[in-house]
Amino acid sequence: MGGWLQEITQIPGRLMMQPLLYWFILLGLIVSFKRVRKERDMFGIRIFDVFAETKGTWVTGFLTGITLSLVMVGAGIVIPFPVILLLSALILLMSLILRLNVLSAAYTLTVGYGIIFLLQNISVSFIPEEWQQAFSGVSLTSITVIMAGGLFLEAIWVLRLNHKETFPELVAGSRGKWIGQHRLKKLGMMPIFVLIPGGAITPFMTWWPLLDIAGGSYGLMVVPFLSGFDVVTKGHHPVTAAKKLGSGLFLLAFLVTTVAIVSYWWEFLSIAAVGLAVVGKLFIHTLYRVRDKKAPYFSANDQGLTVLGIIKNSPAEQMGIGVGDLIERVNQVKVTNEEEFYHAMNVNRALCKMEIRDQHGEIRFTQRAIYQHDPYDLGLLFVKADVRKKAVSH
Repeated sequence: MGGWLQEITQIPGRLMMQPLLYWFILLGLIVSFKRVRKERDMFGIRIFDVFAETKGTWVTGFLTGITLSLVMVGAGIVIPFPVILLLSALILLMSLILRLNVLSAAYTLTVGYGIIFLLQNISVSFIPEEWQQAFSGVSLTSITVIMAGGLFLEAIWVLRLNHKETFPELVAGSRGKWIGQHRLKKLGMMPIFVLIPGGAITPFMTWWPLLDIAGGSYGLMVVPFLSGFDVVTKGHHPVTAAKKLGSGLFLLAFLVTTVAIVSYWWEFLSIAAVGLAVVGKLFIHTLYRVRDKKAPYFSANDQGLTVLGIIKNSPAEQMGIGVGDLIERVNQVKVTNEEEFYHAMNVNRALCKMEIRDQHGEIRFTQRAIYQHDPYDLGLLFVKADVRKKAVSH
């Protein structure tokens, strides 16, 4: 117990020495600033705060990391420091292209698995002998277990998305019209406690740990594995798109986990787990892109005004208006375009009454007093009919 307590007290210091922790913060800033600049260019205003891409990821990332850590420590899986360094460097390098999709565990850990597999089967002269032994001794199952946990976490993030967490955008469509789309995007971190050779912890069972290296003593290190996704949807409501994608990812994570568990006893099956993760991930996204190629969900129509986005903390958000709602009447006046919406608002500037049809086809009524100090007017974003004009908030 004394050894465990000693190692636990050293965890915060070891975490602060992790370059990925600081890169995660910097990457979150860069991704947010790029998105804010795009929002200002498209809509003339910032819609979401900085670090909106990381919102809602902390608790699930921490809980998934703790669960995975207990499994790995309980199974006695040891990951030498050179392996941790390799995986961390790969995640950092792959994130430099600033595309969150590549941070999926299905991609980053597949690359890491491939490199470690090669190093276990070939001799590289420029790698120190101690490092070569570390790569040769690590269990490939450990990589697939982390991959499975990362896929589960990604699926949970996607499934939990709501209309307040997806990012509206405008793209030029055919016939001189704007088309709205939503970007499903998250960047998060999964901190994992891993056993490393050397330290105050000694085995308490004959089978623990799985690999007896470094004289049989071990320490604990926290590794902040980065993960993310970035998917665009045009033909679906963003929440519907999230449910479809998340369900597929959850099933994939379950299958990869099953194969990874079996590979604990037959390590050669870890190759099957990695192949399943990559092929399954590519298949899910390819299938979704094919199904998403249909009539745009957000476009100008004669039935009313479809809400493309809601500015945070705006009156529209307080009125309960949601992304994808169809505004049919304002102050009892039929509206089908922004000009009609503007004139209907002027019928009664002190009180706004709306007749709204939600994505399920149900009609509801909402109203709110409009005050002079209200920010962004109502805070609604619509799709312009003319590509020569950009959308603005109302």
